[in-house]
Order: sequence, then structure tokens, then C-alpha cells
Amino acid sequence: MQLTEERSRTLILALLLLTQSQWHADGKELGDDDLATTLNTRCLAVEYLALRDSVMSSKVLSAFATAAKNTKLAAQWEIMAAGGNDQQADAFAALAVYGRAVTDRQLAQLHPLLKSFLESSATVNRRIGGEALTAAISKATFTDPAPPGVGSYDTAADPKLLATTVTVSTGDACPIQELNKIGSGQHTLKNALSRKVLLTPDSTISSTALTPAPTLTCTGTEGATPRWDSNSNLRGCSGSNNAGQIGVKISTSKLFSAATPTLSFDSAEDADNDNCGDVKNMLKQTMPTDAAVKHAICKARQAVTVQLEDLEQLALSDLKSKPELVAALQELNGGSKLEGDALESAIKTYFGSDAEQFKTTFVTEVKNKHSKYRKGEQLTNAPLSEQTSGTAYTSALAHLRQERNNLMKTALKASATKNVIPECAKKKKSDCDKGASCE
Repeated sequence: MQLTEERSRTLILALLLLTQSQWHADGKELGDDDLATTLNTRCLAVEYLALRDSVMSSKVLSAFATAAKNTKLAAQWEIMAAGGNDQQADAFAALAVYGRAVTDRQLAQLHPLLKSFLESSATVNRRIGGEALTAAISKATFTDPAPPGVGSYDTAADPKLLATTVTVSTGDACPIQELNKIGSGQHTLKNALSRKVLLTPDSTISSTALTPAPTLTCTGTEGATPRWDSNSNLRGCSGSNNAGQIGVKISTSKLFSAATPTLSFDSAEDADNDNCGDVKNMLKQTMPTDAAVKHAICKARQAVTVQLEDLEQLALSDLKSKPELVAALQELNGGSKLEGDALESAIKTYFGSDAEQFKTTFVTEVKNKHSKYRKGEQLTNAPLSEQTSGTAYTSALAHLRQERNNLMKTALKASATKNVIPECAKKKKSDCDKGASCE
């Protein structure tokens, strides 16, 4: 049966879709209930810690991105305020001082957030490295040494060497395929900031006994019946007709036995509190303890769940609840306290009553407004989105200030000329009649 080209393409596409769906069939979203049963090896616990660290990192970056956006919008409001001398310019001025207050406050918030994250990340990543190395060591293989080679008439009591090697492969110790997925099943976490933490207990690397224990073997030549023997003159391995030979079996022994990760709360006590506890010298631990890792994740989780205000989401209905903005409006209205109907009236006067129009005028379209700034020696007219930092920002503000100063000087001069009394026009002020207005 011949297939048409179109049917062939359809079958190939179906096969690819089927293969893709089967490839990811094992992946699932893991909650606290099935976390420990699914991530049941040391390397899966390593991937889990890496994912927690990656999530917290993305939260920190997101917070800084929000603060950066707010700084830009506040700068644009400031430029819009400097470019006019009307009611809308006053509205932008009120928004500008409010925006600066928000960004200053957020800078203060970001400092402890970043500090907690860096300390947490350092602790978690030290544990990741230690766990990965431990996983590699736990898989290390020994070679069985050759028999010690005692001669028939060897009467010396010198120690006999048992030459063995151990191979530890660190290059592929717990490789992390993706920072936002775990295991070959490509699992994700339902709550990557859960108060529970999955760890392979640090007690699993405290044992020094090889498991299973190395064994001594007693062998002999063909036809012999070697056995472990003991008499008044000899203790060792011997045979009925031939000498026995002692060997060592160590190739099946492991430095660390298999370990199962466990799940417990990151807080100091139980699920009903958010107390991260106190761990002494946490940052000095090169292989952080379970308590140190839990403490670090707890502190970082608390830090990254703090929500920063996003000025781009500012709505008309929000204005009356912003103290810095209300204070600015109060000064624009002569300093009288604004509340209730008076506050509502002031907001309507400066920002209007249409929520969508407010959003368009004062938030979304501001970046597209144009203003002049000096680029090198050239005065350039550009959108405000290009003027939120550096010399472009300072040049734009200074240029607008200079323009306003020039306009004010021109207006004052015109006003003074208009009010001159004709008979005083060519006289000194001291020569004019008392009470006359002269230049």
C-alpha cells in the first residue's frame, strides 16, 4: 500500500506527538504529600535543592526588575512635571514625589531581601556540592586486591600489601539537566516556596563502616580442600594437601549506604509557626547541616514572598490611599488637610474621574511622550523612555528648567513694560512723582 505525501506527513506528525506525550508521561506536579516518595534518591534531593535556589533567585530578580521599572516611571513623571506650568504638570509633580518615595522605600526593602537570599543561596549551594560529592563517593568502586603472595618458605613477618584502587567519578555526580525540572520524569513542584524542605539527612554520611563489610577468602589449588584452620602453631587458611591462600573481597563494599531523603518543616518548631530559629556560624559551614539548610531556606522564603508595589499597576482608585501622594496634593491646595470629600475633589481636579483615561495619561502613555535633552552637543527630541537615567535624565530636567526660567523672565519683562507710566519712561525712578511706577 502506497502512502500519499500528505498522508505520510500526517502519520509522521502523529508519531512525533505520540512520542512527545510518552516522553513526558512520567512528569508530574509534586506536592508535599508525594514529594518524599517520588524524590527518593540523594541526587533527586540535590536537584530539588537546586530548584528551590533557582526559584528564590528568580523571585529576587523579579523584585529588582519591579524596582527598576518604578524608578523609570518616577523619572518620567518628574520630566513631565518639569515640562509644564499647568494643572496637569502639578499632577505629574505629585506623582513624581510619590514615585520617588516608593522607590526609596523599596531600595530599603531590597537590601535585607538580597542579604537573606545571598546567605541562603551560599548555604544551599554548599550543601548541593557536598551532597553531589557524597553521591559520587557512595557509588565509588574498589578493586579486589591480588592475594598477598606468601612463598612456601617465606618465614619473614613483614606486612603484606593488598593493592587496591577506588574510583570516584565526580564529573557526572548528580548532573542537573534543568533548573526548573527534577529528574528524568521532568517533575515540577506545586509549591516551590513550601515551608517543607526535602533533605538527605546529614547523618547518612557520618558512618565510617564499609557496607557490606569486606571479606577474607580462603582458597587453594585444584583438588585441595582449604579451610580456616587453627592449632597451637597456626591460625589462618590451610588445606589438607596444599597450602591455603588468603584473599580479600572488597569490590562490593560501599563507603556510604543508600540514603533516603526525608521531608520536614523549615521552621524551628512546627507547621503552626513561622520561626526560622537561629543557627550559629551558618555561613562558616562548608558542608551545611540539615538545620543550617532549613534555616537558610526559611529566611529566604520569608524575604522573597514580600510583595513590592508596582507603579505600573497604579489605578485612579488607589490614589487616596497613598500618603505621599495625598501630602503632595495637600501642598498644591494651600496646605489644608485633605480628607473625605475634599480629598476626592482634589483627586478629581488633578487626575480626572475616568479610570481608563487616568491609566492612559499618567501611566501607559508617559514613556511615549517626547522631551528634549542634550546628546553630546546636539539637542535631541526623544521619547521619555530614553531619558530615565544618566546624562539624558539630568540633561532633560536641566533643559526644561532653563526653558521655564526663560519663559518666566520674558513674562516678567513683558509685565513690567506694560505697567510703565508714560511720563516716567525716560526718567530715573528718583525723578518720578511719588507713587508713580517707573522702570
